[in-house]
Amino acid sequence: MSEMDAIKERVQREVREEKLVEYAREICDVHSPTGQEAEVARLLQSWMKELGMRAELQEVEDGRFNVIGVLEGEGGGRTLMFNGHMDTSYPFMLGGSGRSGMLERPLPSKVVGEWVYGTGVDNMKSAFACYLGAVEALKRAGARLAGDIVIAGVVGEVEGSSVSQYHGSAYRGFGHGTRYLIAHGGLADYCLIGEPSNLRLGLGNCGAVWAKITTHGPVMGSYRSTWENSAIKRAVAVMEALQSWRTSYLSRNRHPDVELAMSISAIEGGWPWRVSRSAGHCSVYVDVRTLPSQPLHPVMRELKDLVRSVDGKEEVHRSEVDFYATTPGTEIGVKAELVEAVRQAHITIHGQVPTTRVSQATADVSHFNRYGVQAMVYGPGGARMPEGQEEVGECVLIGNLVNCAKVYALAALDLCNRPA
Repeated sequence: MSEMDAIKERVQREVREEKLVEYAREICDVHSPTGQEAEVARLLQSWMKELGMRAELQEVEDGRFNVIGVLEGEGGGRTLMFNGHMDTSYPFMLGGSGRSGMLERPLPSKVVGEWVYGTGVDNMKSAFACYLGAVEALKRAGARLAGDIVIAGVVGEVEGSSVSQYHGSAYRGFGHGTRYLIAHGGLADYCLIGEPSNLRLGLGNCGAVWAKITTHGPVMGSYRSTWENSAIKRAVAVMEALQSWRTSYLSRNRHPDVELAMSISAIEGGWPWRVSRSAGHCSVYVDVRTLPSQPLHPVMRELKDLVRSVDGKEEVHRSEVDFYATTPGTEIGVKAELVEAVRQAHITIHGQVPTTRVSQATADVSHFNRYGVQAMVYGPGGARMPEGQEEVGECVLIGNLVNCAKVYALAALDLCNRPA
């Protein structure tokens, strides 16, 4: 057995299941909806320092911090970043039971059989447990690294954006924290993001265009108005046109590994507090997914042209199209160094080649890839909740935590020892 093979075996043995579960549960018990990530950042900072990492808070805006921890190598090697978002996707959704309601604090975490339950454990707080567990295993095994390992916890990744009356930090998502991180020196040679992939190689993510389409009409007493000149009726016409356009859009934009989508997700109009007046406006909110390599502006132009066609010769009450969130898609080649390293680590742990995926969801990998950083998704979440399980909330397999941490550690051992 070579020295490197011996180190790899020691590293695997040093991944501690009970510690991973402890990390996952404790971080899930900290409430961190978008805009309220500071407490989690401080918790991660304290854990990083306990592992001997240099860890600092990076203020993104008042009271809102990214956290960056660095385990410095001996020099001459490449840098691997583990990146993850600290905000939770569903601060108000309780999961498989179908029940929902706003939560002032997270549901208490717990272990049920082979699963850890906790708010945000699937997307994607469990990945932080694996990042920390991987660093801990490398240190316990006495592994030598030439390059650095960086763990970055970021604010505001969850898809969300300020629009209309919705303003403030609670609505600043869509990669807000990672874009700030990158713009202020947070770069590496490689970046692994532990979004839920159920230990599949996440090679690509779709992009998105969010549009607010507002129709207008005369305001008068509702008892004197007619349906024909209503802003709501005009909005209905826009929605019907969008559904027809959707069929064409999807047929023209295909990918072998993912299906695109277009959805009308929200509608607002009139004055609910004064329905004695006709609606002077009605807004339709649209989410259009784009291919990993698709430019966004042509999609925006198509939407504007579509709305113009619905307006026709209307001059007085013309509709408006506002694009309030855009993020590009991305895709990494199967032969990229990062992909090959993670694939080989997965094979070592599982004895088989991992499957791949391209996701409809957006992810921060797109921002890193556009800065020349090889980035991909590989994470412990994403396993289907057990059928018949009466527990509610997000959950992750404990076995996935252990195996993911081992893959992260072996990938770091490989990548950080490559000559810079």
